[in-house]
Amino acid sequence: MILALAVAAPRNCNAGAFLASLEDDGVFLAPDVAVHIAQDAAQPFGPSLPGIAIETALPGASIFQLWGAAIRAAEAAPFVAVLDARCPISPGWLSAMRQQIQQRPIALY
Repeated sequence: MILALAVAAPRNCNAGAFLASLEDDGVFLAPDVAVHIAQDAAQPFGPSLPGIAIETALPGASIFQLWGAAIRAAEAAPFVAVLDARCPISPGWLSAMRQQIQQRPIALY
């Protein structure tokens, strides 16, 4: 695995568009990409989906706590993308990330 997505899914998050954007961009078909979603225990993100690891935080967790949980789960990857489940990725995002990763940057955004 070269890239892990650390995703925060806060309370009242409807992540359908986010998941669709991942699927449309081929994230779930990429064998070298892992997806870690941290959800608020008070309002679960939804059913576990193939290719997604779900981390559950305490009820009322802040987005920073959710990102922390997702990043901890994703830390084995050389590159970790920190995302918000309320914000779908743009078409071509995964391809752009792969191009940036090939340059071996310390950080990318």
